[in-house]
Amino acid sequence: MELRKYQQDAVNAVYRHLRERNDNPCIVCPTGAGKTLLITTICRDAITKWNGRVLVLAHVKELLEQTAGTLRRMAPDLNVGVYSAGLKRRDTDHPVIVAGIQSVYRRACELDRCCRRGSSFAARRRGHLIETARWWKDYNPAPVNPATGLKPNLDDEHPTPAVVPYTDEGFAVLDELGTQADDEYDAATAEGDRVRAVLWTRVCENATRLALVYACSRDHEAPTIDREAAEWASRFVRHLAGRMLFLASSHVADNPFHAECLKVKGRLRDAPGQCLQRQQLLRALRCKAADFDQIIDTLKQQGEIVSVDIPTKTKTAQGYRLT
Repeated sequence: MELRKYQQDAVNAVYRHLRERNDNPCIVCPTGAGKTLLITTICRDAITKWNGRVLVLAHVKELLEQTAGTLRRMAPDLNVGVYSAGLKRRDTDHPVIVAGIQSVYRRACELDRCCRRGSSFAARRRGHLIETARWWKDYNPAPVNPATGLKPNLDDEHPTPAVVPYTDEGFAVLDELGTQADDEYDAATAEGDRVRAVLWTRVCENATRLALVYACSRDHEAPTIDREAAEWASRFVRHLAGRMLFLASSHVADNPFHAECLKVKGRLRDAPGQCLQRQQLLRALRCKAADFDQIIDTLKQQGEIVSVDIPTKTKTAQGYRLT
């Protein structure tokens, strides 16, 4: 399958990160963006281009089964194994191994031996991933009781949160985003745009969470939300907010008549040159001609579409183009 531009950009960014840095890259994709296709592409490249091996980690057996099955369907040329106690599989020789984090942690030595049979690059990366997974499994930020030398016995049920600090520059970036979000919310409220108002209420919170993920991925032992982490998170949520607003304007209708107007705009947007003949639109909407004319007149008055003449093999046909 051919990658879309944003998918290829994500894959290229991973390779550039691995060449230039010594920490972990992180790809964040919304639902439906094709995360499994990205994983498949990286797996195939690692095996066919660099003679490497790949370890794919997940935390529950349902995800292990789903991921392994999808990889096999999308890349039947790749030999995909599973390493999971819950699934009663101990594959170790496959170029691609989908493994449970708990299983890898408990018996990492088996994969370490397999890594030595692969490329040194794959061995180093896999060893680093195993060490990081082991660190996160044992991670507990609760303070030790100086009298007993133990941590609280109920900390699993009531965990003690760790505090990740900001730098002044990182805080300033997120604070600027918060100011923009407040202004966008006020403007949307004044215009009566409830969708835009609700979306902007969560932008700063989402950016802060993503900045935290970025900081922990870069340095899990001593994470700090600095300018780099904050700017990455801010760019991402701004892009996502714009994308969600576009999708809302394209698919969310206030009433049935508005829904029909959105259908017309959607058909025109997907058509070559954003232009279609009247008869093609009428057939697509499956409505009465009088209702169709009312929809077209409304969109023309709003400046959303314009009438155009479309050449055909026999004569010129009436049509409409999205402005």
